[in-house]
Amino acid sequence: MTLLQQSAMTLPLWIGKPGEKPPPLCGAIPASSDYVAKPGDKVAARVKGVDGDEQWILAEVVSYSHAANKYEVDDIDEEGKERHTLSRRRIIPLPQWKANPETDPEALFQKDQLVLALYPQTTCFYRALIHTPPQRVSTCQIRSRPPPPDELD
Repeated sequence: MTLLQQSAMTLPLWIGKPGEKPPPLCGAIPASSDYVAKPGDKVAARVKGVDGDEQWILAEVVSYSHAANKYEVDDIDEEGKERHTLSRRRIIPLPQWKANPETDPEALFQKDQLVLALYPQTTCFYRALIHTPPQRVSTCQIRSRPPPPDELD
């Protein structure tokens, strides 16, 4: 099992007080528009490859410049370890907590919702649809489909 898979399996479970809503970055709940990811946070980053094509990769935040409104992120791929400077709109913060389907169903990705999923054994994301939301604390099933050109641009 890779370090990345272990990290995903040990993502903490959000347990709120009765009536408390899950916070941003719990499951499917996005970060607020003014959220700034901290150094060490994992993010999906849209970068240009050597062939000029853009792709979403798993990256780690190195720093954020408020003046330039840009992140410096490192590709976490051991072989292609590169540093990228990217605008905020090219970064998607990844969840910091798992959502419990029994207590916080509103924090789950829903059937047919578009998500980014990691190709197996890689650090590259692809567009996919949720096939089955989880019934208990685990992972959901996804099905891939060809992405429309305007989605996640």
